[in-house]
Amino acid sequence: MQIKDSVALVTGAVQAKDLTLLINNAAVLALGRLTDIPVDAVRGNMETNFFGLLNMITAFVPVLERNEGSIVNILTLLSMASMPGVAAYNASKAAGWSLTQSFRADLAKRGIRVHGVFPGAVDTEMARSFEIPKPAAIDVARATLAGVDANEEDIYPDPMAQQVYAAWREDHKAVERQFAAM
Repeated sequence: MQIKDSVALVTGAVQAKDLTLLINNAAVLALGRLTDIPVDAVRGNMETNFFGLLNMITAFVPVLERNEGSIVNILTLLSMASMPGVAAYNASKAAGWSLTQSFRADLAKRGIRVHGVFPGAVDTEMARSFEIPKPAAIDVARATLAGVDANEEDIYPDPMAQQVYAAWREDHKAVERQFAAM
């Protein structure tokens, strides 16, 4: 089933007329460098991590506009600085970041707030193989909702995210080189 078909099922089955907060959290991650993974794996990452956002947002804009709602796109620090071993994921999430900014500009005049969330690795099934400290998903969710309540456009919900963002603001090229060496 294509992502667009899934969106149609959600909007048709749920008929979420009272929706005020859309959280786009779906993601896939293909391991490997762009020169080593099949192009179909890159397409798969783009289909979910970029087109999934696009399809969900466009499907729910009318309801969110009517309810003065908000959109939360769960992105990643890897939207800002890429790690070669997850290159398709990086690229698709960076595209999601750009899409978030585009929707933010477009939907503001319609009363819809759009938030980007940039966590580091979170303790989920997807990040299981990454042997680094990871916050619990519930803690990231709570920090995300607190950021939405505070009307933060960009939310860095965990200590790693906050530390990397501070370094990125200081010298984004240094962070880029650091992540490229991982």
